[in-house]
Amino acid sequence: MVTIGMNYKVIPGKEETFEKACTGVIEAMAGIEGQKESFLYKDVNYGQSYLIASE
Repeated sequence: MVTIGMNYKVIPGKEETFEKACTGVIEAMAGIEGQKESFLYKDVNYGQSYLIASE
């Protein structure tokens, strides 16, 4: 098992665009052999900070 995490700081006002784009990428990745799961996390204290974690 390998877990990869990537942090993003999004331009204020672009959060919805970023979230929609990530949702599309995560859905597309679901069909890749060896891809188990991916999640998008949003920092509740800093609304423009995100983490994508994939296994």
